[in-house]
Amino acid sequence: MATTSVGYTCQSWDSQYPHSHSYTPIKYRHSNLTLNYCRNPGGSRERPWCYTTSTSQTWGYCNIPMCSSPPIRNNSIYPLGKQYPVALTNLDEGARNIGRLAIYYNGQWGTICNQMLSHKHIGLLCKQTGAGNNGSIWNDRDTYHGIGIVWLDNSNIHCPSNANSINDCSFGTWGSSCSHAYDAWVSCLQDLTPTDTASTNLPIQYQLSITGGINYTHGYITIRKQLSSGVICAVGWNIDSADVVCRQMGFIGAYNSDPYVISRPIGRSSLIQHIDCNGAEAIIDECKLTLSSTICIPSSINTVTCRLNQSSYTSQNQPDYCNFQYGMCGWTAIGIRTWIWHPSDGKHFNPFSSYRYSPYVYVYRSINSHNPVTAILTSPLFTNRSFTRHYVSFEYHFFGGMFNYLEVAYSLSSGSDYRLYKYGLYSNQNKWISVSTDTFVTYSPFRIKFTCKSSSVSSASSNSAVGIRNVIIKDGDRESPSYRYVNISTIIIGCTFGPTALIVMISYAYKRSQRAQMLNHATTSRNNPVSAETTHRSQMYEPQNNATNTNTQSIPATSQPPGYIPYGPPSPFEANLSTVTVDQPHITDQANDTANNEHNPPPPMLSIDPSGSTSFFQPPPPSYDDVVYKNN
Repeated sequence: MATTSVGYTCQSWDSQYPHSHSYTPIKYRHSNLTLNYCRNPGGSRERPWCYTTSTSQTWGYCNIPMCSSPPIRNNSIYPLGKQYPVALTNLDEGARNIGRLAIYYNGQWGTICNQMLSHKHIGLLCKQTGAGNNGSIWNDRDTYHGIGIVWLDNSNIHCPSNANSINDCSFGTWGSSCSHAYDAWVSCLQDLTPTDTASTNLPIQYQLSITGGINYTHGYITIRKQLSSGVICAVGWNIDSADVVCRQMGFIGAYNSDPYVISRPIGRSSLIQHIDCNGAEAIIDECKLTLSSTICIPSSINTVTCRLNQSSYTSQNQPDYCNFQYGMCGWTAIGIRTWIWHPSDGKHFNPFSSYRYSPYVYVYRSINSHNPVTAILTSPLFTNRSFTRHYVSFEYHFFGGMFNYLEVAYSLSSGSDYRLYKYGLYSNQNKWISVSTDTFVTYSPFRIKFTCKSSSVSSASSNSAVGIRNVIIKDGDRESPSYRYVNISTIIIGCTFGPTALIVMISYAYKRSQRAQMLNHATTSRNNPVSAETTHRSQMYEPQNNATNTNTQSIPATSQPPGYIPYGPPSPFEANLSTVTVDQPHITDQANDTANNEHNPPPPMLSIDPSGSTSFFQPPPPSYDDVVYKNN
């Protein structure tokens, strides 16, 4: 539809004539602003509308009927799949975590009143939408009112203190007298996942979101603390502060701390007037902040472009071969105070002053941090690398005395971690150190896990950091450092001339053996011509009897080289073998901790009996499920 309810033709959304406006397809990419069709970009009005081509009428609503209720599933108690379906409608400028709350009941969608709606209620409603586990009231859109019925308000939502879902709550009478002027607009947020009890005590007071940009990674920052909300209009805003803000919202860092934003709000209050972050803080609560409630002019509102984790890979930036040039290579950092990605552009906080332009990931602990830390970096699931030996090579760097050890392990779905490498972080290192772990064999999918751990520290003399880079998962036995990298030309030459030389040597040995036999026969003939002639005729005309013929030479059984492992049906010389086993090197622990030996499963034992049957005695470990990475 491209006409208003009173018959005016709609103006094209990409045109500024006869009416100039900011609702352009570039800015509102998620609103499908096609040609001059009626739309409601950003949920800015109550229903679809458009600008008109008339100079006397700026805009008008369109008579687009509301969508009918979804069909009811046969024999289903919950027609939409949930007991209480909740949705975010009129998404704010494409931000998937912001919108007006709507709940489905008795075949009809309705809104929820925001008056006295508790933080607990908002969190459960956000969780039901799938947009996050936490949230807050979004005040930017409280002037845009919904239509239809208001189903709920605070008085008829009753949730126990231990409720994990809106389904755990009970409701009074459905239907509220609350006005649509108080429809609940919310900003939903994902909770960060702590890995230790100390991290859960971090005081996250400030809820953050991005709006006003071309997508949900770009725009100006809005901030909420309890019942107060505003923007960041701060002196000291830079890329280090932007990194902290972006990581708190679930990104891996910031691209830019001052991108151009077409539309910035007018008349908004600033909640933060000054911010000072070094760039390694877990949340902005750890930065130095100065609060204010003054009006911020639009040009002073701080903006940001956040960086998503890597979604496509190059040859040296993939999960099993990662130099961290373009991101985390699909690896996941777990915990609040955990692994931080350092790009190579030289603009971001760098704990190792000599390596500003080097990409890596690191864990940082400031001199004022006294709680224990467990930082985990885990790979995606490797699914098609079973039945071979592997090891992990990487480089690490550390300084300070506030971390205990760095550990590398592989994990299976059973929850068991099998340690491959552990190093105590006791003395400073001023360079990157190359390391290869012990080899391991798995018969099911696996993950690689880096863990950096520290205990409580009452006092410290300096900041501390641990970094890793150039993580490569290699197949085969661990190579000697002096032969770790072999030139391809050497391989080609060896493969070409090696067999040729072997054939020449065998031919030469055979000819010498034949010549020796001829000489021996000639000598015997000269010494005993009659016996020689008789023997010669017997060999020509009489059948051979190996049991009685003393002149017949016996062929000795071929002896196998050390470590030979027969696979498949045994050959004749193998029929006498009883059992052949493969020895796996014991996993060493550089921290002298041998308690984990029982978790190092031995390789399979292959039994060969005279009938030629084979069997594996050790069952394979269980497979690792969850997110799957397929190594192509």
